[in-house]
Amino acid sequence: MSHYWVMTPVYTYVEPVLDDGSGPRYDTRDVVCVAAPNKREARKEAVKTPEFRRHVNDCRSDRVPPFKGLEVEDCLCEHGFCWCEIPDCHPDEEGCPTCLAKDRERWEAEDRERRENGVGVWI
Repeated sequence: MSHYWVMTPVYTYVEPVLDDGSGPRYDTRDVVCVAAPNKREARKEAVKTPEFRRHVNDCRSDRVPPFKGLEVEDCLCEHGFCWCEIPDCHPDEEGCPTCLAKDRERWEAEDRERRENGVGVWI
């Protein structure tokens, strides 16, 4: 079993704040992480979740299969670690140990550069 991110197509959501139901518009999508043996099964599991209820209802009203337009991605970091299985590296941080090490190196290099240039130095 692997974990997969399953995402609906982007849709526009209107936050009803006025009496007539109008309000600000947001482009968004529904996303869920599911455990499945493959991407095809991940799609099937995703449409059964409460997070995808709006998407499934919209598809039914338009007579479109609920699987159409779904995007499925592996739930992996760039180093191949599943996000759900990565241990906590520090009480305040969680993530891939390799990703965190690279980030720390980059942050330290940026701090050194700031100190050398005297820009944005925190005392």
